[in-house]
Amino acid sequence: MVHGIGREERLLQEGDLLKLDIGMRFRGMVSDMARTVAVGSVSKEAEKLMKTTEAALLAGIETMRPGSTLAAYAQAVEGTVKQAGFSVVRDPRRSQRRQGTP
Repeated sequence: MVHGIGREERLLQEGDLLKLDIGMRFRGMVSDMARTVAVGSVSKEAEKLMKTTEAALLAGIETMRPGSTLAAYAQAVEGTVKQAGFSVVRDPRRSQRRQGTP
């Protein structure tokens, strides 16, 4: 998940996935991007997750054209994620609690 809040005492470890979420405003323009990077060597499942999320983003982008809907985008993303054996987080607060974060 991108919008988790880190804890100061948590140090990065080999095999972690680090989520970077950067937003900025410059001369009236707004930018927002997120990227997941591997810390050292990661598990096969982590590699698969990273590849799947990128494929899901690209599948969603493919649906975007004049007249398309957000639902079409969401269906493309979720379909790609499910096909790879993962699921979409519906309530980020529940996911954070399961991971043990406040």
